[in-house]
Amino acid sequence: MKLKKAVAILSMGAFLTVSGIGLTSCTSTLTPEQLAELSTLRKETRSLNKSLETTKTDLGEINRELDAQQSKLDDCNERQQFVKDKLDKWPNIWPDWTPAPPVAPELNEVK
Repeated sequence: MKLKKAVAILSMGAFLTVSGIGLTSCTSTLTPEQLAELSTLRKETRSLNKSLETTKTDLGEINRELDAQQSKLDDCNERQQFVKDKLDKWPNIWPDWTPAPPVAPELNEVK
């Protein structure tokens, strides 16, 4: 029984060794069609990467422009709210302001 087990293990080891040598000795070569396709795919990859970079740059510019427009909109909304608040309080817009009394006109003496 032990002899059969030892023979089985040795034969399995020999089989794996021969298979490993056989697989590593095979070299794969590319056909001209595969080389042409690989070249085409590399060109397409470069083109797509360039397009991606251009799109990222454009997106950055658009985001900056959008932020500027949003800032203008926020400023406009603040001003509009200020005016609405003052109109709601009309005619007493600034309650803490008291106008100066009118200046009395000077009287000139006639000689």
